[in-house]
Amino acid sequence: MKKSKKIKLHQFCLALVVSLWTTCSLGQKVFMGSVDPSLKVDSIEFRYSGDVLGMGRIYSEAPAHYARLESGSFQINLPETPGPSYLLIIPPSGTLQAVKLFRPLSYGPFLMGKGDTLDLRVSGSRISPGPASTPACLLQMQAISLDEERLEEMVRIRVRYNQNDTVGLAQRTRPYLDEIRAAYRGWEAALMENFERYLPMLDPEFARVLRYEQIGRLRNRELGGFRYLVELGPDAARPVAARYYMDSQIGREQDYARSYEGNSPEFASYLNMKAVTDLLVAYSMVQGRMSIEFPPVLDIIARRYQGRTFDEVAFSAFLDRGARKYMDPRTFSVLSSKIGEPQRREYVLKQRSRTSPGNPFFEFEMVDQDGQLVRNSDLEGKVVVYDFWYTGCIGCAVLHKAMRPVKDRFRGNPNVRFVNISVDLDEQRWKSSVTSGTYSSEGDINLWVGPGKDRAIVRHLGINSYPTQVIVDGNNRVVAMNPPDVRTSSQVPGFIEMVERAIEPKM
Repeated sequence: MKKSKKIKLHQFCLALVVSLWTTCSLGQKVFMGSVDPSLKVDSIEFRYSGDVLGMGRIYSEAPAHYARLESGSFQINLPETPGPSYLLIIPPSGTLQAVKLFRPLSYGPFLMGKGDTLDLRVSGSRISPGPASTPACLLQMQAISLDEERLEEMVRIRVRYNQNDTVGLAQRTRPYLDEIRAAYRGWEAALMENFERYLPMLDPEFARVLRYEQIGRLRNRELGGFRYLVELGPDAARPVAARYYMDSQIGREQDYARSYEGNSPEFASYLNMKAVTDLLVAYSMVQGRMSIEFPPVLDIIARRYQGRTFDEVAFSAFLDRGARKYMDPRTFSVLSSKIGEPQRREYVLKQRSRTSPGNPFFEFEMVDQDGQLVRNSDLEGKVVVYDFWYTGCIGCAVLHKAMRPVKDRFRGNPNVRFVNISVDLDEQRWKSSVTSGTYSSEGDINLWVGPGKDRAIVRHLGINSYPTQVIVDGNNRVVAMNPPDVRTSSQVPGFIEMVERAIEPKM
């Protein structure tokens, strides 16, 4: 078939989809589909959020919902929201193949507009969109397929580079980064080409938000590669990567940021992580490795953005670093006074009240690996270091190793306990990880939050990423939410000092 005929056929198919979608859409958002019985999936867990804070809180605070399969099929009518909403799919328990198939759907939430339907058809070997899927969901499913294809290309590029081969590594790093950069540019071009095909079928305001969501998510992925190489890469590669970043990435965000009108959590996250990466690279060129704290990130964001964009980017930074790192009173005052949007400001104030030093810690009941119930009252009178983690979290495993000097310092001290709280969905996976020693040391108390139906402690503390640590004193009052990060060795003395000060009244 000639190219012109192919284009006309494609245009006809798109027009047909638009016609069917316009006829069938009645405003109700729907999540539906079918799953091959061989995958042994009896329900699909998902999170759903539609408030003004959007996707930023969907991972930690949106309640879990379950789509139960009946005869291999399911259909859920989602709650109506004033504007777009977010649907995050959690890989279900079942066979390993089921987990593998669903994992790409969990890398980020689907943006759902009025009347959208996400129809998933899951066979034993693939997931594809069903005929009821509306254009916005079809577009996002195609973006996921593109992600999988391009990620394989990235893996091939990184394998050829082989950073473990130190011979000529400095000389090979710039050509490698050229290749990575070209691959991401091609990825973004393909993503936007696909977007333009569906643009006539989308509500203009919804399309604007979705475009920024897709751009933000992809660029965040690219920034992650730079941060890894600059912060954790081989000594020969780090300075080359830092210089390359300065030459190619400084100011790049402005191509989309200039016209940004808000309402995209993914793009706000990208602008936040751009500020973080800019700082990381600048520090690496002057002082070597440094931990990037919230105050200088907030300072950069305040200089670059204002109004609604500042509110969204500063809030993203708060979720990323401010809620996970110890925040001094001055920085908190600056943040809370500058955020103008009421719901975001209220969330920051509430989160601060929950986790500020001196406030009561969350009252909990959880089981340990022996099935025994553990409560706060069982730890009364002791300084407790809580560590929230999950199986497969690389940072959690690194933190566990980095905590050894801290635990050695307080070994045998009856006034200090170390409590590891797992957010794993599967109990056996949690127990196996505890036994492995990757996330837990002898003498630690190991607790499990449960299978995911009610993670009240995670929601209360506003935990958005892992690992997260909290130090609590003998009166069950917060000493610090995410104290000094001991994965940077220079932070170990500060962590130890913080625990010692909390012990003093008991000594």
